[in-house]
Amino acid sequence: MRKQTFEHQYLQVLAERTQLNANEKHNLQRLVQGYLGECDLDKIVDTFFNQPELVLDDLNLAYNKEVIQVDKLIVIGNIAYLIDVKNYRGSYTYQNNSWYRGERILINNIFRQIDRASDILQKIFSAKGLHMEIRRVLIFMDPAVKVEIKQPIVQTVLRVEEIAAWLMKLKEEVQLYPKLSPDLWRDAITDALLPPYCPLNDFSSQVGRTLQLGICCPKCKKFTWTSHRYYLHCDHCGFCQSKELAYVKTICDYGVLFSNSNLERKELKKFLGEVGNEYYLRYQLKKHFELVGPNGSQKGYRNLGSKFEYWFENEQEYFKALQKRCNWKTNDKK
Repeated sequence: MRKQTFEHQYLQVLAERTQLNANEKHNLQRLVQGYLGECDLDKIVDTFFNQPELVLDDLNLAYNKEVIQVDKLIVIGNIAYLIDVKNYRGSYTYQNNSWYRGERILINNIFRQIDRASDILQKIFSAKGLHMEIRRVLIFMDPAVKVEIKQPIVQTVLRVEEIAAWLMKLKEEVQLYPKLSPDLWRDAITDALLPPYCPLNDFSSQVGRTLQLGICCPKCKKFTWTSHRYYLHCDHCGFCQSKELAYVKTICDYGVLFSNSNLERKELKKFLGEVGNEYYLRYQLKKHFELVGPNGSQKGYRNLGSKFEYWFENEQEYFKALQKRCNWKTNDKK
């Protein structure tokens, strides 16, 4: 599963609970657009290449304090295809060693990121004694985008309608090139991997901003519920959600917004708002979250700073099955 960046997760959760400023709105829109383009490419690669052992996604790598981000890497033999995904809209032209959007020259050369990433990736492989050829591939995912290259380039530039044919050609190459042990190049990448980026400041550093407390309805984004024994019923749109899932998702949302702190029951009770139940919160923390330190240490529970779908990526079937509790009709309201 391709994961949203931390900033994407943070702004998405924040937008559900407070008004974003202009800069936050712009960044969220940019992140959403980029993420959707990357996910669309993942589906195309799965369909037309389908060699998962030769593909790595969404890498943060470092070499001698130089850091790069790689959208996708495909390795065939001793050739590494370094792929940079752009979900840009509009009309783009490359001429005279510069990129233009319409008639306006772009200050940031679109090739600059992938060229720099190529240099550093080459150093990462060379440091492990691997002689790899890096081929740079820039992919534009928006079907309506117009791209025109008016001079010779070393990079490959593809539009979305050209990806399938390119991938099928790569799949044929898998049989032609001698196989390099995946352990060799994967080990080189693993040694250079950085943990996901997490900023120094979280929402606790925000002065004068308040958050909407409570459990956010995933359907209508409202916060008023009627609480039953096993499930919650949204008063606004009628959506039902198992109480256990609602609590765990909300705890994860708190963890994203306050990523620099452990999960403390007292603060979580406030965050859950009026619908929050102290006893039920205590039970869910004990069941699903890791206590920091020995029992009674008052250090709270470990905070991974991730949204529910990533924090509990391997337990989705369990939580999905909980939704049948919405059919357990009861007159009890709690």
